[in-house]
This record gives sequence, C-alpha cells and structure tokens, in this order.
Amino acid sequence: MEQLLISSLIATGCVILFLYGLPSSVSAQSNSAAIPYLPPSSIDNATSSEKSVVTTNSNANSTALQVTTQQKSNGVLTIKQVIVGTDKAIPHSKFKITPNPFTLKGSLTVRDNNATLDSDPDSGIIVLRTAKFSPYLINETSSAGFGPVLLKTRVTLHKTNPNPVVTIENRQLNVPFTGFAKVTAPYLNDSSLRTFVSNGASVAGRIPLSRVDQLPSGLLVTSEKQNSRLNSNASALQLKPITFKTSVPATASASQIYKKFKIPTYPAPVKDIASRVTYVSPAFVVKQQGLGTNSITLTPIIAKIFPGMTVLLIQDPSMQSGLAKVENFRMEFSKDANNVGFSFSTSNNIPSSFGLSKVPVDIVTLFVNIGYIGAGTGPVKAINFSDSKSFAVSPDINIVVTKSLNLPITKLPDGCPDIKLYSFNESTGKWQQLDKPIREARLDSHEECGYILHTHHFSKFAVGGIKEQSSIVLEQ
Repeated sequence: MEQLLISSLIATGCVILFLYGLPSSVSAQSNSAAIPYLPPSSIDNATSSEKSVVTTNSNANSTALQVTTQQKSNGVLTIKQVIVGTDKAIPHSKFKITPNPFTLKGSLTVRDNNATLDSDPDSGIIVLRTAKFSPYLINETSSAGFGPVLLKTRVTLHKTNPNPVVTIENRQLNVPFTGFAKVTAPYLNDSSLRTFVSNGASVAGRIPLSRVDQLPSGLLVTSEKQNSRLNSNASALQLKPITFKTSVPATASASQIYKKFKIPTYPAPVKDIASRVTYVSPAFVVKQQGLGTNSITLTPIIAKIFPGMTVLLIQDPSMQSGLAKVENFRMEFSKDANNVGFSFSTSNNIPSSFGLSKVPVDIVTLFVNIGYIGAGTGPVKAINFSDSKSFAVSPDINIVVTKSLNLPITKLPDGCPDIKLYSFNESTGKWQQLDKPIREARLDSHEECGYILHTHHFSKFAVGGIKEQSSIVLEQ
C-alpha cells in the first residue's frame, strides 16, 4: 500500500495539505455566518472593540458626548460532530473541554443539547457563547456506537478568530474504517502566533501568517483501495508549507529548532483505527544560515506514533537546488512513542561547521542530517530513532540526482550517476557505506535520475560518487 501511495504522491512533487472531494477527519474553520443565532456584535475580530454610546442632553443648547469602551475578550465556540465523509450529524455526544471556556479553570463537560450550556437546539451542534479567549483541548468522551478518527482537538479563541467552528468526524465502531481522513492542523496559541509572526512565517512563502488558524493540514490514508482515488485527484493537491525567514545554524539540534519556532503538536490517529495507516505530514521549512537556499524541513510534533503507522513527508521542491534534491522521506515504526517530531536538513555539501571527517568519495552530491524529538511509552522514557529496531522496515529517502555534465562521476549502464550512500558513525567518528542506492525510474525526468536510499536508522548521511576518468586518445 505504502509504495503505491508514495508513487502517486511523488508525481505531485509537493507536500499534501488537503484533498478536495475527500472526507476530512477533524476540521476547524472560522465562519461566523455559519454559527446559529450569532449576534452581530460577536463578529468583531479585534482584541478590543470600542463601542460608543452617544447621549444628547439639551441643556443651554449644548450636547455632551459620552463614550464608553468595552474590552472584548470572548467569542463563540462551536463544535459540530458528523459521520466521517458525510454531513450527517451525530446527536447526544459529550465532550470534555480544557480549560473551562467560562472560567479558564479545570475542565467543562458538555453534552449536545444541554439546556444550560448548549445554545443551539439542533442535534450534533454545540454552541458555547461568551467563551473566553484561550487555547482549548477538546476530548470526545461519549458517542454511542461511534468513535473519533483522531485524538484530541486543539483550538484557540483569539482576536484573529473569535468564533471558531470545529468539525469532528467519527467512524462507526462496528464498521472497519478505510479511506482518507483530513488531519486538520491545531490552532496556534497566542504565544506561538507571536513567535511565528516575529520569525517571518508565511504560508507557501507567499501569504504572511497572521491568524491562529492558518497552519497546513495533513492527510491520513488507511486503505490501499483508496490509492486510485488519490491518483485521480492528484491535480487537486495543494502545496502550502509554512516557511520562516529566520534562519538557524546547520548544526542546530532538532530540539533547539522545535523550541525556537514553537512548532505545534498535531493530532494522531486513534491507534485501533486500522492495522496500518499512513500519516502524510505537513511541512515547516527553516533556512540554514550561510547555505543559500538549503533548508531544514520539519514535521509538526505528532501526538503519538505506534507500530503499523507510517509517516510520509514530501519535500518542497522549491527549497532545493544543486546536484541533488530530496523528494520525500518515509518512516514506518515498530514502537510506540509520544510527541514525536523529525527534522531533515539538506545541503549540497557537508557544512564545515559539523567538523566531520572526509567521506570516501570524490564528489558529494547531497548531505542529509536527520534529527528527532520524542518520548517513549511505559518504562521507556526516551525513543531512539538512531536505532534500526525503532523501525518496522528501513526508513527510505527518495532523491533525484542531476545527469548534468557538472556532475562528472562514473555512470551506470543506463547513463545515470553511480552514487553511493554513507552514514556517519558518531561513536567511531567515521563514515560507513550502506546499501547501494536503488534506481527508481519512476522519479526520472529528462535531466534527473531517481533513487531510493535505505538508511536503516536516523543519522547524518552523505551521497556521492567517484570521478569519471576521461580517456585521452593520442594520434600516432
């Protein structure tokens, strides 16, 4: 299933954010017009709204103007629950919201059509008015015969989106779930929004990020049968990574980058949703200092991973240059872990700041440094992705390498560069050769050749080759 998925996704050359015409799993949007019984005064997007009350006093032909200012710090939170892939509402569900939207202390448990809390009489829709501006965690606690596709939902009531509408899709528990689900991004909290703005975050490098609800979504694929639909909808895939103007040193660790940019936590699929599931991750892109267009691409923090779950990150081609580029990274796990994130820095040579020994090749075409964060479960407090036992199969990196004369290394019989893959051993301080890269013709273009790199674990990797020896014919 995963190979077919990768093939269909690679054809797009982009990071998946959403897929038109396919069911979503958890979605959140700001849509004031869709909120039932919404008073006009609650559609104010400003932090504070000044409301002027004019009082006229006819005393000695004089008019006094009295202005009162009311600070706006609340909005309306709407939760909709529907059957996955449909608009059919699920009534009588119950949710736990943390913190309590009215007191910001403890938690609030609310059931659909609760007369004292739910302002909307329609089944399947909960409307909480005068909810305070704050980030919230929404956890579905009861829905007879149904269950959520994703874990907890994160939403923020904020001056940039005071009236969010959260749609939570559920599956029927007695029917196996197969197909697609949209992994909707969490909302940023106020502190994270300010961090994103101060570091020049933008959507797809074009639209400045200015609201809490602008993060890109991901995609969940749970059935091999759906690959044909994915193929037929390839033209509808959209490329919208979050890119930052602020750069970091090439040697920055994954934990440093995640902390600096406050990369958010995305929901994970419910563990028992399917025996195998592929999580197509959105991307966050940070520039490497002094390395031109070379970049560090990160997944969001994923709330949970588990055996049978694969994470697929498709690289943004506009961030690549030089002799080789990465198309995608694919990882299938064999262990449980919480709050996991991966960083992939790519460059056209090995930055001297790493202080690494020379790779035993004449020409380096690509250097990849993979970092990670995450915590183990149970008695295991840390997860180690530099150990091949953390993966069900070898993590794969799909790359393309130029056929240009600017890359004068030995050639394979098909005319493509004869590249080698090396991993840096931190304990010995030496490079060791890994499996020979596998030619992947489906990635080929007129000027590039495709390869699959089996890395076995996460580390620093170098791809390169030996110079092609030119023969000189002497005239007699």
